[in-house]
Amino acid sequence: MVKRSLMTVALVGVLSAAGTTSAAAFDGPTPGPGVAHKSAKDQARLAASQAGLFGGTVQRSIGSCNVISGPSYLGVDCGSVSGGGTITIKGLLGPDPLPGCWDTEMGPDEQEAMGVQSVAGPGGYTWYWHKCLKGIDPKTLKVKPEGVSFTYGVVVFPNTPKKGDPRPTILTIRQKRLVDSQEKRGVIPSPVAGLSPDATPVVNQAAAFFDGTDGEVAVDAGPISLRARVDKITVRPQGTAESISCPGTGIQVTAADTRATKPNACWYEYENSSHGQPDNRYQAGITAHWNVEYSTNGGSTWSPLNNFTKQATTTVQVNEIQSLVVR
Repeated sequence: MVKRSLMTVALVGVLSAAGTTSAAAFDGPTPGPGVAHKSAKDQARLAASQAGLFGGTVQRSIGSCNVISGPSYLGVDCGSVSGGGTITIKGLLGPDPLPGCWDTEMGPDEQEAMGVQSVAGPGGYTWYWHKCLKGIDPKTLKVKPEGVSFTYGVVVFPNTPKKGDPRPTILTIRQKRLVDSQEKRGVIPSPVAGLSPDATPVVNQAAAFFDGTDGEVAVDAGPISLRARVDKITVRPQGTAESISCPGTGIQVTAADTRATKPNACWYEYENSSHGQPDNRYQAGITAHWNVEYSTNGGSTWSPLNNFTKQATTTVQVNEIQSLVVR
């Protein structure tokens, strides 16, 4: 009899409390020899992420959908597929059977969001999503009265399985097409500090910081809409404790703008050049503060889901004012 991994059990405890699944739905494999010991740190981080403690990541059930929101990405899996319409379940699957449960390798952003990390090499291990599709009759391919839903957990497999070790279950191309039609994800960008009106200001020049990436990410699947928006940015121009903040992603100003014309910009004036700094550049830190909301009625109303921050460092070159001597 195959035992559940500790990682799977941690996830089941959270989702079962939300009323989305039972323990049996997440009955996953035990890690291969030595993997459970090596991934003890991963187990603790995973448990923290399920409690919403790791990096601001939240995973929960909203209606028939599973939602993940965190600093790496937004994700929605919904059971909104229908047995009718121009593209039917049978049409998507063709001769392939309806998938029950399967495993999908987690990408780097997904691992970061869930607080785990795969280890490469023959003696390492790889983290997977363990997903199950419910609510479709496998014989008739008709949707059951309770509707379609997805449940999923997190499991780990050894990179070099030995005889008798469990192995991941992989979808066929047609099965993946059915599943992908219901899955939507959006990547949360890392902030990039930009300076305006000049990217390389001179000493005592008034300049305004801004985040050069998109300040909103949205995904939709079934009846659920998710949107993440940058509420404000905080910038540490010299990489020290000194910081400035402004709403949204900041404002790109022009040479004609001033603090009076653009009071909400992240204004800053460097008193010294960056000469003598590492690589002769200031290590400017920027933090984007994200708020995530969800809607179940097409965006008519929105409810808060979670919030998190995402940080990055950008180098800034600040030049001295050059004087021209005329004789």
